[in-house]
Amino acid sequence: MAYEGILLGMGNPLLDISSVVDEEFLQRSDWLVAESTEERERERD
Repeated sequence: MAYEGILLGMGNPLLDISSVVDEEFLQRSDWLVAESTEERERERD
C-alpha cells in the first residue's frame, strides 16, 4: 500500500505558526517572553 502524496498533521495547528518580527513589534505587544516573564515575576513578589 503506497501513501505517496498524503499529509498528516496532528496537534494544535495554532502552536505550529511561526513568524519573524522585529524587537519593536514585540515591545509594542509586550511579547518579549524572556524579559517580560522575568519582569512579571518581580512585580508579583
